[in-house]
Amino acid sequence: MKNPIFISIVLMFLLTGCGDKDKAYYQSNLDDAEHKSIECQKSMEEAFKDKDEGKLKSISEDLECGFASEAMFEHKRKIAKIERELKAKEAKAQAKIKKAEFEAEYKKQIVELKNVSYSEFISIKCTAFRPDAKCKAFNELKKEREKSEVESISSKLSFEDIESKIANECSGSNAFNGLCNTHRIALRIKSEKEVEGLVQNKDKLVKVFNQCLAEYNKLRDLKKYNESVGYVNKSRCKFASQAAKKLGVYGWSRPIKL
Repeated sequence: MKNPIFISIVLMFLLTGCGDKDKAYYQSNLDDAEHKSIECQKSMEEAFKDKDEGKLKSISEDLECGFASEAMFEHKRKIAKIERELKAKEAKAQAKIKKAEFEAEYKKQIVELKNVSYSEFISIKCTAFRPDAKCKAFNELKKEREKSEVESISSKLSFEDIESKIANECSGSNAFNGLCNTHRIALRIKSEKEVEGLVQNKDKLVKVFNQCLAEYNKLRDLKKYNESVGYVNKSRCKFASQAAKKLGVYGWSRPIKL
C-alpha cells in the first residue's frame, strides 16, 4: 500500500504547479504575474483564432496562467479599493472645506442683507433651486424684515395712502413683486386693526356707520347710485361696514342703534 503522506505531498505539489511559481510567487512578483498573464492571454487568443481546442484546453488548465491571473486580479482590486478610499477621503475633505466656506459666506450675507434697503432686499430672487448662501440668509431674514417694513408702512402711511400706492405702483409686471405684496400685507393688517378698534368702541362705530348710511341714502335719493357705492367703499365706511357685520348688521339697509 502506498504511503498516504507521500500521496498528499504529491497532490500538493501538483496543485501548486511545478516549480516555485505558484500563486504566492506571483503575488510577490507582480511584474512576472503581469508578463505571464499577457503571455497566457495572447496564447489563448491565438488558439481561439486557430480553433485549436487542444491548445485552448491546455492553456485554460495551466495552473501558472491561473495563478498569475488571480494575482493580477487581486492586485488590481486592492489598488482600486485604495483609490476609492483616497477619493472618498479627498471628497470628504473638500466637502468640509466647502461647508466652512458656505457658512462664512452665509454669515457675511446675513450682515449685508440686514443693512440693505428693504426694496433692494425684497427684490432678491430666491427659489428652491438656488440653495446658495445669499438665499439662505435671505430666507432667514425675510419674516423679520417683512414685519419691520409692514410696521414702518403702517406707521407712516394712512390706509388711503397705502391703497393709492398699490393702485399706482402695483400693476402689470409689478403686480405681485415683493414690495407690493408687503404693502398689501400692511393694508390688510391696518384694516384689521381699524375694524377691531371700531368693534371695541361701539359708540364710534355707531356714529361712523350711521354717518356713512345717511350719506349713502342721500346719494341714492339723488339717483347717484355709482357715487353712493363708491362712497361706502371708502376706507372709513368700509371699516364701519366690516365692524357692523361682526355685530350682525349687514349692508346699508338700516342704521345701528345702541
